[in-house]
Amino acid sequence: MLGECGCDIGGAEFHLVDLGCGCGRVASFLAGLTRRGRYSGFDVWHEGIAWAQRHISPAAPWMIFRALSGEPLGYEGRRAFALPLAPASVDAVAAVSLFTHLDRAATRFYLAEIGRVLKPGGFVYMTAFLRDADTAPLLRARHHRDFVHVEEGGVSFFARGGYLDSCLDRDFLEREMARCGLEPAHLRYGSWRGPHLSTVNAAAYQDLVVARRAGGLDSRAAVPL
Repeated sequence: MLGECGCDIGGAEFHLVDLGCGCGRVASFLAGLTRRGRYSGFDVWHEGIAWAQRHISPAAPWMIFRALSGEPLGYEGRRAFALPLAPASVDAVAAVSLFTHLDRAATRFYLAEIGRVLKPGGFVYMTAFLRDADTAPLLRARHHRDFVHVEEGGVSFFARGGYLDSCLDRDFLEREMARCGLEPAHLRYGSWRGPHLSTVNAAAYQDLVVARRAGGLDSRAAVPL
């Protein structure tokens, strides 16, 4: 998808940040596509970062992995950590299944961090569960044993301890992106919505949103979510 937006992922100067990289799922895929550029993976899961440092970086030295938190953490949906990157220094950010585990404050913080570090014209590729007229009934029917349902002004989630299973209102996400200088460029629905919707992308479970950092040379107009 980033390639469809004109991103030169294999370019020597291209810098991709993988926010919520885990043990390197995205990195393992990219390592087979390119041996140039720069990849930075960040997560709060120390064990996953350590595994990627041992097993991926030696074979792909252009890929680095760093823990964002000082102490080892698992899922921490109510905490957020600043990216150790300069403003406007990154060409693209991937956030795969990150915003499905955050509360409202952490969602707003990480969107702001993405907007801060992206170069003008850079892109973010993120997945989420988007709540709209089609999916609201699905959420009402969901049952999580031992989980507490919480509504926080645009973010709905089921919580158990530090683990959150979150869904974002589409208008909330669009407002927050605008606040951070991010313009929606592409939207593809995921299969979690059910096979009855003709717009569903059967190859992906979560909804996919690609947004562009305003101010670049690409003059394509933002599209509404």
